[in-house]
Amino acid sequence: MTVVEFVRFRSMPGQLAALRAARTAALESLQRTFGFRAAYLVSLDHDELLDVTVWDTPSPPAAWRDEVVDYTNLMSEVLGEESGILIDDGPGA
Repeated sequence: MTVVEFVRFRSMPGQLAALRAARTAALESLQRTFGFRAAYLVSLDHDELLDVTVWDTPSPPAAWRDEVVDYTNLMSEVLGEESGILIDDGPGA
């Protein structure tokens, strides 16, 4: 079962480079975490970003949140968080 998590947010003005560096460090740590599959950062309208994290497990380990503190501290406003179970990942699924 694959779980996909979405966090829609705004970053602090002028902090995009710092945000990306903190995210890179967080992803390097997450790659050693059980169940982590992939992550994507999407630029949206109105200076909003969408972070998408994909897990191979229905219940990602709670400890992963400790690995992303520096990254999440650069989010000035979290606009929404959701997660769901992937039911179709394209052709041949």
